[in-house]
Amino acid sequence: MVSGELAGVTYRFDHYDSDTADADADYATASYAINGVTITGVHAKANTGDVFTETDGVFGTEMTLEEGDVEEASAIKVAGNLAGNAVSIQAGVRKESSGEDNDFTKLVVSRALASGVNAIGTYITTDDVNATTDRNIFKAELNVSF
Repeated sequence: MVSGELAGVTYRFDHYDSDTADADADYATASYAINGVTITGVHAKANTGDVFTETDGVFGTEMTLEEGDVEEASAIKVAGNLAGNAVSIQAGVRKESSGEDNDFTKLVVSRALASGVNAIGTYITTDDVNATTDRNIFKAELNVSF
């Protein structure tokens, strides 16, 4: 693993070298913050998807890599504050061993309310080559801490 910071860019590169045939994987991520906005990019590639051991970075649950058919995935996330709201938007694509490209977009807006409650709105759209698994989801949450 190689990681660090150079000219304000935080980076990380992992190479998973396996003794098992066709089980190597690479994972890279970089992020940069400017004027309160953080931009993060991530890319992962493997001989077979089941060699991925992590889904950190900006992949999230919309692009789990641990499914056996995912061989390559890329995503970008932009996050910052806008009018008192924490806002993030992320988009990604994953390539399956069949050659199919599936993508997702996720928008999250969060705001701390005066009562100590967090209001969170999330919109997720996934576009899968297999039309039966396309999704458009909106979630509204109120989180209370005690």
